[in-house]
Amino acid sequence: ALAAKIKVYPNPAQDLVRLSSETANIVQVAIYDVNARLVQTIAFDSTQDAAFSVASLSKGIYQLHIETDKGRVIKPLSVQ
Repeated sequence: ALAAKIKVYPNPAQDLVRLSSETANIVQVAIYDVNARLVQTIAFDSTQDAAFSVASLSKGIYQLHIETDKGRVIKPLSVQ
């Protein structure tokens, strides 16, 4: 239920990725590559709308592990 209330856009992304949550506050995002290696961690000040840059990431598919005050959600992200 929590996963349906968190949006990741644009997806695929080139520069900036935005996160928005209807009910939970976003605390942190951990970005993992296809080999399950941690690429980057971004902390937020417990907000329902957040943005971060993916300009430094290589093109490919990533997993976003989104920590909220109501639990963790995993979402896919394509970087072009």
